[in-house]
This record gives sequence, structure tokens and C-alpha cells, in this order.
Amino acid sequence: MNVNLERPSDESKYEYLIYPFHSRAIQGLDICIKKNHVATCSIDKTVRIWNNTSPPTLEICELFNDEAYSVAFHPSGFHIIVGFTDRVRMMNVFQKSLKSFHTIAIKGCREIRFSNGGHLFACASQSNINVYKFYTGENTQDMIYKAHLGPVRCLHWQDDDSGFISGGWDGNVFVWKLYTDKNDPKDVHPKHAFMIKNFQFASVANKPDSKSIVYAAGIDKTIKTIDAGKLVLTYEAGVNIS
Repeated sequence: MNVNLERPSDESKYEYLIYPFHSRAIQGLDICIKKNHVATCSIDKTVRIWNNTSPPTLEICELFNDEAYSVAFHPSGFHIIVGFTDRVRMMNVFQKSLKSFHTIAIKGCREIRFSNGGHLFACASQSNINVYKFYTGENTQDMIYKAHLGPVRCLHWQDDDSGFISGGWDGNVFVWKLYTDKNDPKDVHPKHAFMIKNFQFASVANKPDSKSIVYAAGIDKTIKTIDAGKLVLTYEAGVNIS
């Protein structure tokens, strides 16, 4: 705190001597490219919005009653979704605060991802994946995706939002179509599947403009290229990627 002793009437200025980082482990992070903002959440029970300047500045810090495990930034930058111990909260982002406007009864959600258009979002609920319509909060039975045998730890939407990719601690990577043709017996969930026994996947991504090629990383410090459910190439990364 800086105080002008010669002019005590002047407004005092507060400056951080220690940068306002989280006090405990960060569990979730997401970026809004449109607004150059970054959202983080932690088991210190805070959710923070940062302006990605140089150096980064803290815009919002909200303290909650429960630990936060995951966060997703809406592409517009006006909303976030946060997974807490007891529920998932949908919140509006104001200039200096976050305000909850809807909750979803999913406990301990570890992964949330908005679609590229922002009209949908996917939540990992243990081994299941629930897809919601953002503007109505609707989640119908045909938008619940079940195939994983263990916790889902990573989600990634395809470029056109027609489907998404999931990876889990059960060693499975699945490529899902959002909707299937019920009259076509070959059009089933998931569209493609890849598995490694006794393995854990922590990150997945699609190749741009491709609906079958997936990049996946896990506990062996490599990046795997998977095409239509088959391993085609492995890169040595040297570090674990998540």
C-alpha cells in the first residue's frame, strides 16, 4: 500500500507485493481467445479470471464454499461453467464478479468443455458424458454417452461441433457423433474406439478438418496419432502432457 504522507488526502494505492496466485493446486484452466482472458479454478475454493496481458493481471477472484475441479469459458467470454464438489454451476462473467444463474446436479465434475459455437457443452460425470444445450440447460437421454469403464479425464469437440472425442483413465479413446441414424445399424456409438490396457489418457485433440484422426497423450510421455481407432504413429514428447 502506497500512502502519500505529504498529501494524506490523496487516494491510497494498493499494489501486490506477492502476486495473487492460487494458494493450492490449480485443477482447471480454460482460455477465451476472443477476450484474451484465462479462467482458472482450484481446490483453494476460488475461481479466477485473468487478463492475459504482459504481465497477466487478475480481473476477478471469487471465493466459494466448495473446491472447484474444472472450468470452461464460453467462446463469447460472457459466461463460464465450473465443476464443484457438489454441483456444476453456470455463471455470468461481469466486470468484477461472477454470478451463478443455473446449477446442474453433477458431483465432482473433472472435465467440462464448450462446443466451438458455444451452444452446447459436455460434462464428464465419472464414466459417462452428458451433453447439454447451453441456452436451455436441456440434457435428453440421447445426449448421454456411455462406453468408458473408468473416469473420463479429457474432452475435445470436433471443428464443426458434430461430435467430440473423449479419453479416460480406463485406457480408452472414443470418437463420438453427436447424433446417430437410428435406422442405420452401422451408425452406432462410439464412431471409433481405441484402447490400451493399464493406461491412462489425459489429453485428446483432433486433427483440423478430420473426423477420424485423433492425437492423444497419457502417462508414457508420448503423443499418439490414432486414425479410425488404429494407432498409426507415436511421438516422443519427453514429458507428460495434460
